[in-house]
Amino acid sequence: MTPFDPTALLAMLLTFYPLVSVAELQRARRERPDYFAGGVLFGSTGEKLRLPDGRVFDLIFDASNPDPTRRRWQVIEPGPGRPDDETFPLERGPFTPIDGGRWPAPSGVNVFVPLVAAAYASLGDADGLFGRAASTIVEASSPAALTTMFHSTIDKAEGTIGSSRNRLNAADPSDIIIASGGQVPRIGKNEDEFSEPPPKDVPDIRPPTRDPRIPELS
Repeated sequence: MTPFDPTALLAMLLTFYPLVSVAELQRARRERPDYFAGGVLFGSTGEKLRLPDGRVFDLIFDASNPDPTRRRWQVIEPGPGRPDDETFPLERGPFTPIDGGRWPAPSGVNVFVPLVAAAYASLGDADGLFGRAASTIVEASSPAALTTMFHSTIDKAEGTIGSSRNRLNAADPSDIIIASGGQVPRIGKNEDEFSEPPPKDVPDIRPPTRDPRIPELS
C-alpha cells in the first residue's frame, strides 16, 4: 500500500478537481485511490478521511456551505490548535498581548451617574433650555409659511387657468373626426375623354423659328 502523503493528496486535488465538493472528492477517491492510502471517507457530509492507522484528516474547508466559492481543498487533522505546535511559527507582531491580571477588580461604585448629574446641573435651568429648544423646533416645523405661499401662488394660478382648462375639457373634436372619416381616401382622376373643342382665341405659344443666318451661341 502506498504511504499516505498529505501534500501529494492536496496537490492532486488542486490540480485535477477545481470544483470543490463532496461528489468531486468521492470521484477523486475512485479515480486515484493510491493518494488516499486505503483510507475511507466519512463525516457529516463525507468530507473527512480516516486512514487504516486511525488518523483522521479534514479534506474540505467549510464543506456544508452552499456557496461553492467559499469551499476549498485542505488536508489537515481536525481538532483544536496546539500552542506548542511550531510547524509553521508566526512572527511576533506589533501588538502586545493584554495581561488580564493587570486590570483592577470592579469596585461596584457607579462612577458615570455622578458625572452625568454634574454635567446636567451645570446647565442651570435645564427644563427652560429644553423647553425653548422644543419651541424653536416646533416653530421651524410649522407649515404656516408653506400654506401662505401655497395660497398666494397655486390658488391664484388655479383661478387664472381654470377657465382655459374647462374650455379644453369641454372641447369635443368628434364631429371633425367623423367628417374626416367620411372622406374618400384616394386621389381622383379624369377617366373620360375631353370632348369640348379648344377655344379659337388661344394665342400661339409655339417657339419662333430660328433664322438660319444668325449663328447659334455655344
